[in-house]
Amino acid sequence: MDKFTTYDPAIKFRDDYSWPEAGSKQNCPKCETYMQLNKNEETYFGKPWWCPKCKWQFSEEDLADQA
Repeated sequence: MDKFTTYDPAIKFRDDYSWPEAGSKQNCPKCETYMQLNKNEETYFGKPWWCPKCKWQFSEEDLADQA
């Protein structure tokens, strides 16, 4: 079996997402469910917005493109 390795420190594939102000609110463009705003921490590598119903992530740019 091949060895499994990870990078240390982890690679952030895109760290320049614009992040909304803490306390911002947004509804999912796919299902209109209230989305969770993730914290912009060094160890988080995803997009700012998370829809718990769709299980989909969105960036501010994604939301602007769908407006």
